[in-house]
Amino acid sequence: ERDVRGPLPEETMENIQKLRNTLKCLQKEQAQHEAELARTRTSLQQKEERIAAALAEIEEIRNATGYTGRNGIDRGGPKALENKIGELQRRVAELQEEQKVNRDLQRKKTQLIEDLSN
Repeated sequence: ERDVRGPLPEETMENIQKLRNTLKCLQKEQAQHEAELARTRTSLQQKEERIAAALAEIEEIRNATGYTGRNGIDRGGPKALENKIGELQRRVAELQEEQKVNRDLQRKKTQLIEDLSN
């Protein structure tokens, strides 16, 4: 004898099949979400690498120029500015001396060529 209060065997099989179909759909959705998550992680990693490279480049520029972006040049106080100015003045003097020596050499070469030509 069958208990009349419970579901029929056909209904139970139908419910089991519906649950299986629902499970398959959920598994497909999960696979799609995992694939999307993997793409997103890859994209984020690439963006993080580009950001790290840009930050490294900015840091390199800051180290080379002393520019901080907030207050212009990181002066480090008046003494540091005086040292930089003195260093630049010495470099300018060296370059002017080099120019003078090069002009003298050029003049001597030109004179020698003229002398040899005559």
